[in-house]
Amino acid sequence: MKINQLILKAATEPIKNMVPKKLLIPYYGYILLTTTENGLEVRYTNQEASYKTILTGGYEGEFNLCIDTTLIEALGDVDAFLSFKIQDKRCVVSVKGRRLTLPILDPKSYPIESAENKLLFHANSADIKKAIEKCSGFGTSEPMSAYYGTRFSKKDSCVEVGSTDNFVAGYSLVSISCDKSFGFNVNTALCNVIRDICDKDELIHVLESDNDVQWQCGLSVLTTRKNSYRKTLVPYSDRLEKVVEVATDVVNISDRKWFVESLRTSSLFSDNSATALVDIILAENQITIDVDSDVGKKSEQYIECIYDKTGDSTEVLLNYGSFLRILGKLEEKDIALRLPPEGDPISSPVYINEGDNHFFLFPSFKN
Repeated sequence: MKINQLILKAATEPIKNMVPKKLLIPYYGYILLTTTENGLEVRYTNQEASYKTILTGGYEGEFNLCIDTTLIEALGDVDAFLSFKIQDKRCVVSVKGRRLTLPILDPKSYPIESAENKLLFHANSADIKKAIEKCSGFGTSEPMSAYYGTRFSKKDSCVEVGSTDNFVAGYSLVSISCDKSFGFNVNTALCNVIRDICDKDELIHVLESDNDVQWQCGLSVLTTRKNSYRKTLVPYSDRLEKVVEVATDVVNISDRKWFVESLRTSSLFSDNSATALVDIILAENQITIDVDSDVGKKSEQYIECIYDKTGDSTEVLLNYGSFLRILGKLEEKDIALRLPPEGDPISSPVYINEGDNHFFLFPSFKN
């Protein structure tokens, strides 16, 4: 049995985000390689999801092998064939003089899903991939947290992809064709798998059954369990729509990269920049950035901006780490910070918009 190393590496790359640190069931640490009439199937499953892709070439022989996932980590970048040989309930994998002996399990006992799914929606996979890159990952991987994972929900004629934590929220809208309302959360690591299987030239088809949601793109399929979803979060745009409507006080910054560098320079005196607060003082045509410091030092940076408001200055406190994360997700040179009206509650966020991507930073205000 032989497989091209580079082809197998590309096929198993999404599985790296799925293997749990603690293996509650032995099969969670194994992948299944099976030859079918359609090609070589590569499968992986755990308690939250299952993944399958099909190789249509780059292999020789008949496979029916359940092998340890250590194989994935050991794959190199050499364009050569891996040789698989079964010896004493183990598999010897060799390539160019290197040998790796791995445990195997009985492939007949490997759990294979067979659920009937109905089409929920389909979308351009490149758009879904971009939405995940922009607005996934703010939440936590703790299932019982109110900030669990990334939420996918229907919003008018779009799917809304969003996540949030104490300091920041973000959502992105992707056009779809769907009449049915839906809403579910997906673990952040599994969102990375969805991102990995997205092909810019393909549609991604999302199907639903009573227990699962299935993501199909090209020859790759990811099935995520519904019982791992938290259903309490409302769509982000519903919760933050009023912020978009009232955040009319705009600060325009013409050079995002210079603004980011100024933030980083200001944080050099802080012992813990991840929890530091950025004190931004907005006055007519100028921003003063001051990052607080645990060692009693301060660093101030001055940046020219367009701020139409006259009279007293406005001061906003933001979490430094979250602010920097948002700025890193933007692509345009110009930034528009939209501020809530004076006198709004402390929870009113600063709003940043770029195309279909919407970001919110939750500040504290000083009078």
